[in-house]
Amino acid sequence: MNDLVKEKCGLLEKNRAKLSKEHPLENDLMLVVEGLLFTAAGKEVDTEKMAECRKILKSQTGFFSNMRAETELVITSKMSLSEDPEQYFHDLQTICEKAQEAKFKNNSYLILSGLLICDLGMQGDADVIIAKAKEIMDRMEQEHPILTSSGDTSYVMLLALSYKDVDTILKDLEEGYEYLKSTYKMGVDSNAIQGLCEVLAVTYGDMKSKCDRAARISAEFKKRKSSYNEDQAFSALGALVDIDLSPEEIVTEIIEVADYLKEKKVFTDKDISNKQRLMYSIFLVADACGKDTDVISNPVISNTISILTTRKVIQAISVAVQIALNVAPAVTEVVSSNTSGK
Repeated sequence: MNDLVKEKCGLLEKNRAKLSKEHPLENDLMLVVEGLLFTAAGKEVDTEKMAECRKILKSQTGFFSNMRAETELVITSKMSLSEDPEQYFHDLQTICEKAQEAKFKNNSYLILSGLLICDLGMQGDADVIIAKAKEIMDRMEQEHPILTSSGDTSYVMLLALSYKDVDTILKDLEEGYEYLKSTYKMGVDSNAIQGLCEVLAVTYGDMKSKCDRAARISAEFKKRKSSYNEDQAFSALGALVDIDLSPEEIVTEIIEVADYLKEKKVFTDKDISNKQRLMYSIFLVADACGKDTDVISNPVISNTISILTTRKVIQAISVAVQIALNVAPAVTEVVSSNTSGK
């Protein structure tokens, strides 16, 4: 196993244990996701700072606020990773209010989108990003009304952060979707294929080549008789396509990480299923083997929220490091352009 991956496994185990001790009644899946957020930042959980962040959140929201539902601990985790938690939360609220004014549904996916913009430090560009995201969502709903739902919000916000214009984004989405459907027997449903294409369309490069790469990784999982390939877990492959390893090497590393985690107390079969363990392993391998960056992304949590709301523990952690590995160059270009134009 890659030494850096092993180091991240140890940090995740430590963070997961701390969070479990502080929040014994919290859903196991969400605790691991929170642990992954700290692990991606290369930090240990600061339980005291998290407690202070929780006080800030509760003092500024009502009991029935969406920010007090599934996303509460995710928000406080993100706040505690920021230099100014109170300002971070204020920015998040402002962004969510603007998105609601743009007719985005007020739910957990909207909050995750707000977190994404905050993490990238693009609060000042929120109006432009939200307007672009709304145009993408509206056109997706027109072209694929059955496949598109509010669960796509975080992915659409990712697309809105891309350097590409809306027409190019939608062209890439359609090209990737039709190509995968016609070329490969993926063994997943149409929603899963659209989810993967939403991830791939954010990044640079030829869409068909990226689809081919994802399909080869998927085939390798099947060859290894991995239980990973569930429908809504499919978009997680998008976090792996740009790793500088062969599909065989990538899948081998992921399975080795999953076997390693299985031996750890906080990742026993009782607490975590084999499918979930593979999901976490995808995150860790993508994070460790991808390009260096300090950007931390959130659309990853979308699938976890779906698990909790639908009661189906079959979805992937998805694209936790998709921005960190691939979107950062595009975002940097946008930021530089905006700065030079001021």
